[in-house]
Amino acid sequence: MKKEPYTQREWWNVLSATTSESAYWKGLLDHDHSATKLQLEKDHGIRNVAGWWGQESQDKPIPEGYYDGLNKLHPRALTMLAKYGVEFWPFPWSELPVKEPKRHGCHFNSAFYQYAHNRVLREQKVEWSLMDYVEGISLGGYSLPVFHAWNTLASRPDMAIDSTWYATSGWMFYFGIAFSQDEFEYLRDLAYPDGRFNLILRKDVFCAIEEPLLQILEARVASSPQK
Repeated sequence: MKKEPYTQREWWNVLSATTSESAYWKGLLDHDHSATKLQLEKDHGIRNVAGWWGQESQDKPIPEGYYDGLNKLHPRALTMLAKYGVEFWPFPWSELPVKEPKRHGCHFNSAFYQYAHNRVLREQKVEWSLMDYVEGISLGGYSLPVFHAWNTLASRPDMAIDSTWYATSGWMFYFGIAFSQDEFEYLRDLAYPDGRFNLILRKDVFCAIEEPLLQILEARVASSPQK
């Protein structure tokens, strides 16, 4: 049995090669990605999945099974995702990110990437493509459904720039809510007033940001050109 790559750098090295090992892992990722697509079609899409489990988990956890990784999200965060979330397609990484990501640190990686990217653009006075921070659901060939964070660009708001899973994000589906740097830092400070931070839609901190977040999202709807 072939040993599965552990870090994203290991995945990158394997998947970018033209070897039998590379073909094996690409085939496995392709198979699981296709199976995930079929599962989502059966479940009527990620938005429906978020709404269903948001309602079903109000009084009891999501039962052990395919979707139990979403238990880390507050149930009302799931219903909020179902109403305001957006589907993203994965950015095709053609080179390694500037900084190797922390494993199991998607919140930190995405916050760092947003801060570093936006700092450079503001210094250059090029603010039309600032980076947003995104939280939501990811699932696919590389992972079962999980609560995850990534980035997107204001100029390409449907693109998931996942620095945490840069080598394998092409086999993933993404659905989430994006936040500008000001919005994210404001909500993060409410969720984690002591300065530490983690994901902001988590069960243990969501109540601290629920009303301010709803105000932000309702303001977006009110200002949408479609209104």
